[in-house]
Amino acid sequence: MRCKVSFRWAAGAVLLSLMTALVPAAAAEPMGMVRFASLDEWSAIMDGIEKLSEDSAVGRALGPARIGLAMVRGGGIDETRPWGLACLPVGDGAGVVLMVPVRDLDRLHQTAKPGIEELEELEDDVYRVKMGGRNLFCAVGTGWVYVSEKIDAVRQVPADPSPWLDALEGGGIVAVRANLSAVPRAQADKVRDLLRQQARRVLHQEPGESDAVFELRRAAAKRMEGLLWDVLEQTETLSFAVNWDREAGKVILTSAWKAQEGSDLASWFQKQESLISPLPLLRSHPGTLCYLGWNYLFPTASRAELAAAGQVIRGELHAQLDRRLPDPNEAEFAKGMLDDLLRLLGQAAESGRAEGAAAVLTRGEELYLLAAGRAPDPRGIEELAGKVVEALQAKAPQAVVSVQPNAYANEDYTIHLLTLNMPEDAAGNPVVQRMFGSTLKLAMLVSKEYVAVIVGKDVGPMLRSLVEEAEWLGPQVSPAVEMRLNVEKAVAFASQFVPEHQKQKLAAVLDLFQRTSDDEQIRVTVTCQGSEVRKTVEIDQALFLIPQVAR
Repeated sequence: MRCKVSFRWAAGAVLLSLMTALVPAAAAEPMGMVRFASLDEWSAIMDGIEKLSEDSAVGRALGPARIGLAMVRGGGIDETRPWGLACLPVGDGAGVVLMVPVRDLDRLHQTAKPGIEELEELEDDVYRVKMGGRNLFCAVGTGWVYVSEKIDAVRQVPADPSPWLDALEGGGIVAVRANLSAVPRAQADKVRDLLRQQARRVLHQEPGESDAVFELRRAAAKRMEGLLWDVLEQTETLSFAVNWDREAGKVILTSAWKAQEGSDLASWFQKQESLISPLPLLRSHPGTLCYLGWNYLFPTASRAELAAAGQVIRGELHAQLDRRLPDPNEAEFAKGMLDDLLRLLGQAAESGRAEGAAAVLTRGEELYLLAAGRAPDPRGIEELAGKVVEALQAKAPQAVVSVQPNAYANEDYTIHLLTLNMPEDAAGNPVVQRMFGSTLKLAMLVSKEYVAVIVGKDVGPMLRSLVEEAEWLGPQVSPAVEMRLNVEKAVAFASQFVPEHQKQKLAAVLDLFQRTSDDEQIRVTVTCQGSEVRKTVEIDQALFLIPQVAR
């Protein structure tokens, strides 16, 4: 009887052998957890892939996976519950435990029996099993078998680890959570000392690098190290999950960064919740193919630190300009523009906020590229842009067709227009002509807080219409970062320019997207909610079939 029970406790070792890694952990709860989908879910995923692809080759490719899944199914494992990995404290390090849901222990021990080389009962429900020349420790819980290379790890797993698994993000294919707040101080200090030693070895003065630049880099590295460590010490958990929502037709990746309640990091996250901006209007514009927006706060250095860094950078770049520009007048002009640029960058760094957007827009056959953002000194950017245009007119007058400063102005904003000749290759391309016209037109908008630049065919009216729409909608609460890509619109736009024999393929691709209910096929958002930052990536499952239908 004892031998039979021993086989039962050792059964999980045959099916899944696990190599452990030494990572910090805490005794109160797992330092890290991983949850894998149940066998039933994996089977449903493969069924979904075959149904979606409608390709016999895909079914054949999944054959080995299905055979392996069937073999595991016959071994007594519960097919309806997820599996898990737990990282638990063991002495100064940690041990990883594989947690296998079990439906029939008798059948499981019959599967394991031929592979066992040695068997020793160490205590109630805990056994040492030698398999393949390796010692494993096995224990059993209430409907679970635990396997590890460290006995102290399996001893810590509760009879039912379901609460550990249920606490993880999402309920899909795989979920991972790292509990940084559980790292013991002694182990955290060891990691910090190790990182400092590695940083010192990497950070050295490069050949030809001035002492001032090296000191600037070293000071910046030291500041970043301190900032990074403060952030890690105030982080509670980091989570990641992968899911396939077959009903909605999306693959969804989620990650979450949770700060410890009451910490400075949690307070910083909370401040980001209510940031507003007028720029998200671009994401919902009817002609938007691609949109990227950002609106977040960032830590800043002191004014004295920024000034010192700017002085070093300014000196280095001035020296380079003196070497590369033999004409003193030209060099002085370039230095002036450089000083203006560094001043504007310093103001932006001192502001502690980044707010902007970039988008690709269409209107019929016309294509527009737009970038906009909040600036501490919009008029300073306007003056610098004017100097750039002056330099362009002086160096390459044939490139400039016309300059129209203050082409449109009111009490809220000013729009300047610039028209350039197309490069020779582009000027002779009929597709480029249809998208942009015979010349390249740029418009720059400057208001009290924002600067925007647009490139396209009819830039002035287009920019004014966007401003009117923004004024009508008003500022909106915006995510910290947001990216949207409408592949369907991009393919439809491209189909206007491709040869007739390629239009059939594009039509087949467009047909794929009739299954989706969303406007965008790829969407990425980073949002702040209380003491947590959450990133979500949504991908239309139809995208994975484009290579198949576009053959």
